[in-house]
Amino acid sequence: MDEILTVAQIEEQFQSEWVLIEEPRTNEALEVQSGKVRWHSKDREEVYRKVAEMHPRRFAILYTGTMPEDTAIVLCISPSDPRPSLAHPTSERGC
Repeated sequence: MDEILTVAQIEEQFQSEWVLIEEPRTNEALEVQSGKVRWHSKDREEVYRKVAEMHPRRFAILYTGTMPEDTAIVLCISPSDPRPSLAHPTSERGC
């Protein structure tokens, strides 16, 4: 899919899914406004595997559902691998 979609269009088409967006367009606050959908799934890990497989240069991952209020998201950057990754709460790897 090479079509650039707005976040509203992405949320409408991929309800309660994790969405990999390549070449995201952002505002001054770096909030995703639009981009090219490269993969989507209800399974977050599947989207993470696609990122590892595809190696997109610039990307964002959006969740189009509602996160529970007590959800915490941790972004990790390793000195040996400067690419940001999301820490998984059950991961032995940690940050």
